[in-house]
Amino acid sequence: MVPASVYKPIGIEAILDAANLRTRAPSSDKACVFVQSETADSLGGKWFYWDNQSTTSDDGETVFKVVDITTGRWKRPSGSIQKRSLTATHATITAAAGDETLSIGAALPANSRILGVSIHTVTAFSGGTVGDFTVDIGSAGDIDALVDGANLFAAAVDGQVATRPLGIAPNKFFAAATQLQAKFICGSDDVGDATAGACTIDVLFEVLP
Repeated sequence: MVPASVYKPIGIEAILDAANLRTRAPSSDKACVFVQSETADSLGGKWFYWDNQSTTSDDGETVFKVVDITTGRWKRPSGSIQKRSLTATHATITAAAGDETLSIGAALPANSRILGVSIHTVTAFSGGTVGDFTVDIGSAGDIDALVDGANLFAAAVDGQVATRPLGIAPNKFFAAATQLQAKFICGSDDVGDATAGACTIDVLFEVLP
């Protein structure tokens, strides 16, 4: 006969925000927590489990340390799809220069693999003497690693960017924590001279063990 202890229910809890994990001691060594609300790092609707042997550093993304508990961490299951986002408009791109670089959400955790990039909810950038408008997406050391010259001047197609010459490299991997960036470029005028335009950039990724 299989011992009844094998079927001991796992303690399932719910919290409003992922940051509250730092003050939430587990109810058992097999506890799981569901994060109810969307947060700045899109952790709403995600699960965390309690690893009672872990001493991994708190990264605010996949690992959370509880105050006054030295050994044991709340962790997200590896392989969960995560997202970094940036919404940019002519009002937030203000540089009196031919380009401006903006950060896409918080930095990626170490060992992140890019799964896809979407440039959507696009309103073409225009105004003044703006005759072209593109965006590169990557990191500070390789600004077009993910997207090179997506055309934000042309009219959107079904809400998506009209043309994107280069997609992501297959299984693009960042071994170290990395800040993703979007570089908006106008060759004919200052990017800040645009009087219309908007887009949302979503980068999907997973964190490998």
